[in-house]
Amino acid sequence: MKIYHIVLSGIVAICLTGLIVVNAEANGAGSGSNGQPFQAVADEADAREAADNDLQVQIDSLTAQLSTLQELVDGYHAANPCGTPEPIDVGDVKGGILSENGCVSQNGNVAQLYEYTVPVPTRRMQSIRTVTMSTPRDSQILPRIFVLDATGKVVGEAGGSIAVVKLPSSEGTYTIECTTDIPAVGEFKVYIK
Repeated sequence: MKIYHIVLSGIVAICLTGLIVVNAEANGAGSGSNGQPFQAVADEADAREAADNDLQVQIDSLTAQLSTLQELVDGYHAANPCGTPEPIDVGDVKGGILSENGCVSQNGNVAQLYEYTVPVPTRRMQSIRTVTMSTPRDSQILPRIFVLDATGKVVGEAGGSIAVVKLPSSEGTYTIECTTDIPAVGEFKVYIK
């Protein structure tokens, strides 16, 4: 009986050992067959990460280029707040509105703004705004002067040495006398009668 138990125990042990070996081989084959898809996914993830890194490098390069370009643009605007002066007709700017940087622009034309505080022959002071074109300092040609009202609208043009235009205001119509025969570089006086 004891021998029977020993033999039976041996048979059971052999069977269990065989099952363990077969199961181990089956598991090995499964990881081998399933391992290849896992590797493909890992390779794809690595490739995607490399592509993302390349894209980020390109983005950083473009950002640096845009920053440099913006610095150039800002520098140009600081040096030329009104852009490049071009000949303009009063019809092109009449009714135009002054921009925040002190320029009047209409139909793509620009002019530099000069603002003067004008002494008024009364008990008050009044400020008047005028627009004039830039001229070479050695030029004897008088600049063209555009007179604007308080809202920034062009209401007339002063030409020659003395011209009279009308300036609308809430208190009535004032006569503006522009004396432009002093220098030819945009300096002038305006008197309100």
